[in-house]
Amino acid sequence: MEDYYNTTLRNIVKMAYYGKSENTVKSAYKKIRHFLKTVGKRHYEVTPSDVERFIAEKIPEGGGSDKRTYVKLTLIHLQKLYEYLDSIGDGDYSKLIEYLKRRKRDIKLPKVHRRDFLSEEEVERFLKALRREPPMFQLIFILMLKYGMRINEALTLKRSDVLEEHRAIRYVGKGEKEQYVFIENDDDWDLVMRVKSSSNGEYMFTSYNGRPVSYRSVQSTFKRLLREAGFPEERVKRLRLHDLRRTSAIMVYRMTNDIVAVKEWLGHEKIETTMIYLDMGSDKYRRKREISKMIGGRVK
Repeated sequence: MEDYYNTTLRNIVKMAYYGKSENTVKSAYKKIRHFLKTVGKRHYEVTPSDVERFIAEKIPEGGGSDKRTYVKLTLIHLQKLYEYLDSIGDGDYSKLIEYLKRRKRDIKLPKVHRRDFLSEEEVERFLKALRREPPMFQLIFILMLKYGMRINEALTLKRSDVLEEHRAIRYVGKGEKEQYVFIENDDDWDLVMRVKSSSNGEYMFTSYNGRPVSYRSVQSTFKRLLREAGFPEERVKRLRLHDLRRTSAIMVYRMTNDIVAVKEWLGHEKIETTMIYLDMGSDKYRRKREISKMIGGRVK
């Protein structure tokens, strides 16, 4: 059975998620494997009753939001897997797919609005605290805050990704798409070169053993810096690393008033994603949208 999990299943998931990031594929594989191990079957043996048994076991009466979120994500990944298998003619999974869709909708999650960003004054305080950190951590946070990188994109940078002739950094974004950050600021570029010359191994950000710095290490440093910068504890708990990327988006929009520029800066495929970052679905933009529709209807 382990051969099935480690080879057959892993390969099927990779094909179902072709073009997606390594982290997405890994997450999908782990959840699908856990589901199959729980029900004790291979993917082609699964029935709706197995799905129901999994839900009942993982979400007991009064189960918390974390368990419900995990189960819902598992059903999403299962649906993706069976839609792929159905599309290539590897069995008829239409009934199972419909069942997964329905049960996925049945699992209600609490609405959590966690999008946040740093104010201009908070950015100044954070950067002041950051100056006391080693160059490696300074650069990690600057790439997220000033240049809009995701944390996983920064931590997987290699020394060869620094393109000295262009004063640029190449990185792989979501969907395995190649992206570039151009460093025009002299201080930031000097920091890039210092970190590159001092890194121990293939990657830009490494620990003493040459392995990439862990997410947990960056996360704990982030929280410590917020406290050193005088952020209230409630704010420290609320802010996440990804909020630095959103802060970058907000800063670019305030400087340019151009949502397309923000889209290009962040490397988004769809403008709708950028609008979420800028919170353009909120009430403060709703009136502008209504006015825009009225003008659009009258002026042709």
